[in-house]
Amino acid sequence: MSIVKDLAILQYLTDTLITQKGVSAALNFTTGAINNRIIRGGNFKPEEKKELENFYGISFADFKESTPNTYERQNDETVYERLSQFGKRLQEIQDKHNFLNREMAQLLKISERQYAQLKVGKMEPTISILNELKRNFVVDIDRLMYGE
Repeated sequence: MSIVKDLAILQYLTDTLITQKGVSAALNFTTGAINNRIIRGGNFKPEEKKELENFYGISFADFKESTPNTYERQNDETVYERLSQFGKRLQEIQDKHNFLNREMAQLLKISERQYAQLKVGKMEPTISILNELKRNFVVDIDRLMYGE
């Protein structure tokens, strides 16, 4: 995997801006050395990736590339079970932003009662609710709905 792709994954996993300067500090390289490897299309060595994981407190293994849309038929029996955890993932968003139920309901353009029902699984999200979540937060809808 190229350094550029690894840096993008690192940025995604840390939810922070990753700079050549920061990576250079983590690996004890000069920024010029990192830049040259990027220009040449180089890769991080496994031990360098390990150093980055330790420095940033992440694991590259936690990154899961999205499933390609092949439009093939499938019989996924776990869809409804995974959807049942939607409220838990919604609560994670709420907690991250320190929002009250009322504030989340307003953002989603639903009543506070409907929001409470969403969180406990008594109501499934509508397309409108999913669109409001996407409009207001940087969120992957598949991950939000199914935990992927």
